[in-house]
Amino acid sequence: MSGLEYQERFKEVQMVSNYMQANSSKSVLICENILLYQNMCDDDFSVCDIRLCNKLNTSCQTDYYLLLSDLDYLKERYSLNMDLQEFYPVMILDEGKYLYKRKN
Repeated sequence: MSGLEYQERFKEVQMVSNYMQANSSKSVLICENILLYQNMCDDDFSVCDIRLCNKLNTSCQTDYYLLLSDLDYLKERYSLNMDLQEFYPVMILDEGKYLYKRKN
């Protein structure tokens, strides 16, 4: 894989990682594709499977970010019980994906 192809393929991962590193000292990324972020990113933040987001201890001093494109689809697929009232958008990515941050 060429350097340009690598950059294009993993551009979203790099953008999310850079944003979180620049804006949070202790953070957790909640997403559907945890292996991609665990393998491609430094250990500057933790990664949580979106199916486990309701089990997170949100009372600690941690910034929680949520990466998703279609919440209704994920709710149906994983039987999630969540809404976006606790989050606000911080970044718009390609293919209709958004990075949200949890309100403190």
